[in-house]
Amino acid sequence: MIPFWIKVLALGLILAALVAACHHRDTSLIEEGATKQREVDQAETDKLKAEAALKLKAVLEDKIETEKKLNEAHHAQEVRDAKSARDMASLAGRLAALGSVSGGRLLDPNAASGCGNRDNGSSASAASAPSAGGGNGAEAPGLLSAELTRLLQKLTSEADTINLAYISCRETVMEKTP
Repeated sequence: MIPFWIKVLALGLILAALVAACHHRDTSLIEEGATKQREVDQAETDKLKAEAALKLKAVLEDKIETEKKLNEAHHAQEVRDAKSARDMASLAGRLAALGSVSGGRLLDPNAASGCGNRDNGSSASAASAPSAGGGNGAEAPGLLSAELTRLLQKLTSEADTINLAYISCRETVMEKTP
């Protein structure tokens, strides 16, 4: 007969072998599950990366389109501004040509007809022609002084510049106002 302690020892060895086999099986299952989970996580990450790449591409295309529209609007505004500047220069040239008739000085609209009293127009046409003395304001009735003429021309030029700036940005301001 087999002694009891050998039976206990054999049973302990069998039990230890079973525990070791179960532990090995559990470890294998855990590693297999972790591998599967990593594959699932990687697939989800790849999917998110693909979606982000598509969104980025769409946003970049939209940005390029917006920049293109902005550049077109900027170019169109520059064309309009250049036309306005040419028109202003043309009008300034015409004004200068009209001023050369009176020696570069402006006519006083009130002096020609007695401070605003309008008559049949004969005195107005006579007063609009420069006199022979031309250089001195006192010798040239109906003309503003040279200093006042320069001031008015300067102020008119500045007002025209401000007006051009307003015209240039008016559309932008009107688009932004509700």
